[in-house]
This record gives sequence, C-alpha cells and structure tokens, in this order.
Amino acid sequence: MKLTISTNEFYRIIESNIVDPKNNEELSLLINADLSKIQFKEHGHIYNLNLSRSCFDNVDLYNVEIHKCNLSGASLRQVNLSRSKISHVNFTDTDLSGANLAYVKFSQCIFKNTNFENANMEGVDFDSIGFQSRDKFIKIENAKFDGAILKKANLRGYNPKYSKSCLDLTTSSLKNVDLVGALYDLHTIFPSDINPQKQGALLITPGVSLENMDLSFTNLYRANLSGANLKKANLTGAMICSANMSGTNLSEAIICYEKSRFDKDLYANLKLSHSNLQNATIVGIKPDNTLMYMDGADFRKAKLIDCGFTYMELNGALFANSVLNGFDFNNSKLRGADFCNASLRGCDFSSADLRGANFDGADLSGANLKFSQLNSTDLSKANINGVNFQGAQLEGAKMPPSE
Repeated sequence: MKLTISTNEFYRIIESNIVDPKNNEELSLLINADLSKIQFKEHGHIYNLNLSRSCFDNVDLYNVEIHKCNLSGASLRQVNLSRSKISHVNFTDTDLSGANLAYVKFSQCIFKNTNFENANMEGVDFDSIGFQSRDKFIKIENAKFDGAILKKANLRGYNPKYSKSCLDLTTSSLKNVDLVGALYDLHTIFPSDINPQKQGALLITPGVSLENMDLSFTNLYRANLSGANLKKANLTGAMICSANMSGTNLSEAIICYEKSRFDKDLYANLKLSHSNLQNATIVGIKPDNTLMYMDGADFRKAKLIDCGFTYMELNGALFANSVLNGFDFNNSKLRGADFCNASLRGCDFSSADLRGANFDGADLSGANLKFSQLNSTDLSKANINGVNFQGAQLEGAKMPPSE
C-alpha cells in the first residue's frame, strides 16, 4: 500500500532535501508514495529525488523542471507534463500512457521498457538521447509508443560532438503512431515496419525538398539543410540556432520570431550564406550582437519587419530596391553588398564595413555612417543629404558632385 503524501508534506520534504541532502529517512517517504493529490507549482523544480514506484497519475506538472531524479517503475498515467524540461531522469519501466508530453524537452534521460502508449508527444524534443557518454551507447530500449502523437517531434539523432550518436528506436513499438511533421535524420533508426516518410515525417538532410512545409515551432538546432528547398516553408518560432542553411532556397518563406519554449536565441550562429530569401517574410530578427552568417544572401523583395542586422556577416548580400528605412546595420560586415536603389533613410551603418558596396540610386538621407569603412566606395549616385560621416574612412570614396 502506498503512503499518500500531501502537497505541504511534499514541499516540506523537498525543502529539507535542499537544507540536508543526506536526510535519507525523510526522502525515503517519497519512494513508492502516492503523490497523485499534490498540486505542483508552475515553473517548479524537482531535483535529486528518488521517486521510484511512486504514483503521479493525473497530476498537473505543467512547465516544471525535473533533474537527476529516479522515476523507474513510477506511474505517470494521464499526467500533464507539457512544456516541461526533464534531464538526467531514469524512466525505466515507467508508465506514461495517455500523458500530455507536448513540447517536453528530454535531455540525457534513460528510457527502457517505458510506456508512452496514446501519449500526446507533439513537439517533444529528445535531446542527447541515444548516448550517455563518448564511450557508452544507450538506446531507447523496448519502449511502447503505440497510438502516441509525435507530430513535429524532434527525433533527429545526429550530434556533432559525438560522431556515433543516433536515436535508435529499433527495439521499440510504434504501431499507429502519428508522425506527421516529425523531424528525423540519417542518424534516426526506426523499426523495420515503419516508413517515416510515408507516415508524414520530414527528413532533415542537405539538399532535401521541404517546399510548403509547416516547420513552425520545430527544433532545427544544428540542423544541416544546406542547399535544401524550403520555398514557402513556415519557420515561425522555429529554433534554427547554429543551423546550416547555406545555399538554401527560402524564397517566399516565413521566418517570424515568436517567443517559444526554447531558451537560446532562435537565430544565433545561423548560416544563411548565399541563401535565396527573395519575397520572404522576415519578422522580428534582432540577434542582439549575436553573429549570423549571411554573406551573399539575397534579400531582394523580401518583407523585412522589425529586424536588426547588427554585427552580421553580410558581405555581398543583395538588398537592391529594398525599403530599409531606419534599419540598424551597425558593426556589420557589408563589403560588396548591393544597396542599388534601396531606401535607407535614417539607417545606422556606424562602424560597418561598407567597402565596395553598391549605393547607386540609394537614398541615404539622414543615415548614420560614423566610423564606417567606405574606402573606395562609390556614393556618387546616392542621396547623402544629412548623412553623418564623422570618423568615417573615406579614402578613395566617390561622393556626389557638389551643386
């Protein structure tokens, strides 16, 4: 018979664990305990607890953090763990059937004989699953995903830090699972009876075609989509931090910042060199001094709303005929960039490298070019009324003829 633990008693034990982690007598009360009556706090933390064989059935654990806990043999049927962050947890023989695991991030957890039957796992993120260390490889072993919803789940197995990393599902059961929009790569190993593409999953690999695909709020962290076709794809709220999208076709795509479950800057270290962003809609990209690589990217006719391009690599980028009034390009590298006939009124190019940029027909009126590098840049056909050239390097620059 399980000992029923009240909400107050549970938090008292947690607090005593923080004060005296060696108080084994108190902590042992949580093993094989009935915790189904506890009202957990949103954004709460559950750390370093042995909760093996405990019961959390139907408990609301929305948006909590669970770290270094033992939940082996525990019952979490119908539990709500949506948007929670769970790391270094042992789920061996754990029952999560019917649980709401939407957008949960699992990091370095152990899943052996785990029951996910009929669970809502939309957008779930298996991060660093499939290995425990450089030397010891761990699978998801004998897990049951039958009837589970895995829409937009991150099932990619590749991790550049570990060459042998993969997500191995070969011993698990995935009968009647919903894989529409789930992400996988060449390091994801499915059971032989599962054809992920036929079931609507999306292969993430260089050169792939994902035209018109809904990738909103998916995790594409460190994904290699170089040379891929993402024309008209929806990347609203997607994590594309450290992704390689060099040479990718993103014409008419939607890249829109929206606050989501991801902690990192959604776009930090993103590689978009020589990508096609013509007619794309790009909203709210403000990396706050975070480097992005966009040399040679084509922004012509792109709809840029509330964006900032500070500290960017934009050498040779194409902005011809664009309306960029008031945009911030300070400290960016823009050598050879094309601003032909662009409207750049009031833009901040302070400390930017603009050597060899094309400003033919551009309207730079009121722009800030303090301390910018304009050596040998041709401004002779640009409107430079009211431009601030204080401290700018103008050696060899061509200016409009004085009236």
